[in-house]
Amino acid sequence: MSNDEIQLFKNSIGEFIGINRFFLTNLHRQQALFYLYDNDITKDYEKVLFEISIDPNKSYCYITSFNNFLNDEKILFTLGPICRLVNIQQQDYGKI
Repeated sequence: MSNDEIQLFKNSIGEFIGINRFFLTNLHRQQALFYLYDNDITKDYEKVLFEISIDPNKSYCYITSFNNFLNDEKILFTLGPICRLVNIQQQDYGKI
């Protein structure tokens, strides 16, 4: 994610945001960090971990039963979910 994009999200912490695409997330922080560490990026972008809160009665699908990995709990969000941006952390993943 570019620094400009990160700053836009940082300015929205505590607010509701809408997502205009499908996205996949993990219920466990350590597993999310594993996937974050596993991917390489260019020098123009930073890796970012988003912490969100969402209404449990909204549009998402718990897809763990379709997953081949043990203890890897995933949720697939449909188009257009609204969630509250709780926190954003970047780069220093040792402290996340």
